[in-house]
Amino acid sequence: ENLNTGNENRFNREDNRLGHLSTMLTETINRLNTHANHLRSTNSAVRPINGKLDTLAGSHHKLQLQVKEMNDYLPVLQQNLGSSEERLRQLNGELTEKVEMSKQALGEDLGGSLGKLSTGLNSVQEILKHHQSNVVPAQDKRMLRMEMQSARLLQEVKQLHDQIGSQLSQPTADMMAEASPPE
Repeated sequence: ENLNTGNENRFNREDNRLGHLSTMLTETINRLNTHANHLRSTNSAVRPINGKLDTLAGSHHKLQLQVKEMNDYLPVLQQNLGSSEERLRQLNGELTEKVEMSKQALGEDLGGSLGKLSTGLNSVQEILKHHQSNVVPAQDKRMLRMEMQSARLLQEVKQLHDQIGSQLSQPTADMMAEASPPE
């Protein structure tokens, strides 16, 4: 009888332990299901963001291409501006020579008019110099700002992908590899 009582006590303790384990297992399953539901809702919210990030990365890539085209065009623009200035100096010199010759041939009246024209050309030349000295550095500053903004946007796209935990699409990863950080 002592043996039966001992066995009965042991069985009761084992039943209590099994009941407790069963309760803990049920609670764990419920938590797992809750987490699975949260994951599904998070994934459904992240999918549209992922598409928007890819679109943003595509437009960023287009912006980078435009900046590169502007950088390629800038030397041509500077060369054309320099050529125009040289041609203007040449014409001004020729005009000055003609003015001197015309002064002698036609008199003071015509010489005064040609002098005004020469002064006007000098003024145009000065405006052209001023335009060259102001526009080209402003263009350089603008392109530098665009390149810095472009690099910053690329970093933001990468950070958003990292936060979401998704992998970059292949075109986006290629753009990230092409971009160099601003110095």
